[in-house]
Amino acid sequence: MAYGGPSMNPPALSGAVPGSANLKQVKLERESELRIEVSEEPLRLRVVNGTAEIFGSELPPEIWRTFPPRMKFAVCVFLILGF
Repeated sequence: MAYGGPSMNPPALSGAVPGSANLKQVKLERESELRIEVSEEPLRLRVVNGTAEIFGSELPPEIWRTFPPRMKFAVCVFLILGF
């Protein structure tokens, strides 16, 4: 999962993505969540690989989503079970 925006330093931060000063990449464990509070600037976020959801809606991979300033939400990573 990659995201961009000023002052975004969650504890799961794994480092800057090469080629962009404001782009960060976060790797989340299964069955975990990343809580986000957007600053005064919009936040762009995308799923690089794996599966994640916001408010119960799955995020499509490799598509950038933009979130407005001061929005609060959690990105959840879950395990898909095959039957």
